[in-house]
Amino acid sequence: PGVDASVAQIMASPLHMGSAHPPVRFVHMERDKRRAAMIHHQVAALRAAGVDAGEMVVHPEPLDAAALYRRGDGPGGEVLPTPETAEAVVAALRRSGFIDERGYLVEDPRRSNWRDTVREAVPAADTLVADASPVSEIMNVAFAQHEFTDAHLEESL
Repeated sequence: PGVDASVAQIMASPLHMGSAHPPVRFVHMERDKRRAAMIHHQVAALRAAGVDAGEMVVHPEPLDAAALYRRGDGPGGEVLPTPETAEAVVAALRRSGFIDERGYLVEDPRRSNWRDTVREAVPAADTLVADASPVSEIMNVAFAQHEFTDAHLEESL
């Protein structure tokens, strides 16, 4: 009641899978196989019940200085203070083998020890703490395992 539609990120719907379910778009990460399976099942069930439902997959993306410097316009768009700082972080990650030759992260940043590699280049204001640090969040989105994201924002609305 009172909900015209919803966008669910990195989660399945907790609501009943019947015709009363609001239209929904699920946005999930490619590497999150468990959630992908749940969401695929829910989309099929909702569509069978006549509900406008769809899924949008976020794929891994190369991590580059542009993503670490500026994620978008407006407040909250800046991740690192300068393009040079962002370049230094990418170079450190590449030197230490956290980024492959195509620019992709080779390990899940939630489980790898990349923070020691970049600590010297990242301003102290960024704690590099998981789920709190802007750099950590961008790393998680680039790996595409489990993270909220602005990917597919326009298509979701």
